[in-house]
Amino acid sequence: MKKPSRWAIGILAGSLIFTVALLLRLRRQANDTWQPPVPDKVQENTIARQVQVADIDRTYRLHIPPGTPASQARPLVIAFHGSGGDGMGMEQLTGLSDVADRKGFLVAYPDGLRKIWSSRWDPWYDAATDDTAFIKQMIADIQRDYAVDAKRIYATGISMGGFFSKGLACDLSGTIAAVAAVAANTPISLTQNCLATRPVPVLLMMGTTDPRLPYDGDKARVKAGEQATLLSATESLEFWRSRNQLQLPIKVLQYPDRDPADGTKVVQATYPGKYPVTLYTIEGGGHTWPGGLQYLSERTIGKTSQDIDASDVIWTFFAANPKQ
Repeated sequence: MKKPSRWAIGILAGSLIFTVALLLRLRRQANDTWQPPVPDKVQENTIARQVQVADIDRTYRLHIPPGTPASQARPLVIAFHGSGGDGMGMEQLTGLSDVADRKGFLVAYPDGLRKIWSSRWDPWYDAATDDTAFIKQMIADIQRDYAVDAKRIYATGISMGGFFSKGLACDLSGTIAAVAAVAANTPISLTQNCLATRPVPVLLMMGTTDPRLPYDGDKARVKAGEQATLLSATESLEFWRSRNQLQLPIKVLQYPDRDPADGTKVVQATYPGKYPVTLYTIEGGGHTWPGGLQYLSERTIGKTSQDIDASDVIWTFFAANPKQ
């Protein structure tokens, strides 16, 4: 049998190197995505809408629970996707629309330009893209066509969407009744520039083994040459406790380990009061939405806890905290 020539071996080796390089590139691209790509499924009773802000067409999806009279004022939950995601992906990741159908509230899933959120206090800020103005315009757009309970407008999000939700607690405290941030520390830059005119109840939810945004804080790379210093999860809890003027004692609850196979446990720490602040620590949890999709591999984003459903927990918190 004729042995392959060096030329043929070189071709095969080159092809192998190219294939490995391509796979590594795809893997790096996946690692840079903090939320799943647009899924094929389209949620029933969710419609696409748009508003114009500073001559830019901005888009969002609105889920309308069936069976509720149009004249009946309903709560509105605004759900912000993470970096690299969009509103449709956020809807599928969280299952919030299913909770809305059971509980009777509206859910808006806005789309960030270039799949990110821009706030005046963070390194992503682009003065030409005023996302806070977009959200104000979106709320007004929804209120024109649907009855919205003005005392029950809430914001939640994951990762960058969680950062943005907490930013709204500072910048739109007169509108937003309460916020919930999943897999998102509190940037020190926000704590130094919070313009809230009233206390806002805050729910935090973070995994102890989050490979993207460390539970213990530190610096996380946000774009080339820039870094944002982040408070730890417990420091975030203390910051919002102080802002809301809450006192000890703190209440701690260990949740039952409903799914031992998921490798996580859940501990809730709450400062109760008129404007409560609570931290859900997902022991062993990653950069994920508890009870939601495992949108990338555990090696990439960590584990998704099945011991609680973040969407149910967040809605329960919101329902107990209308604007006062």
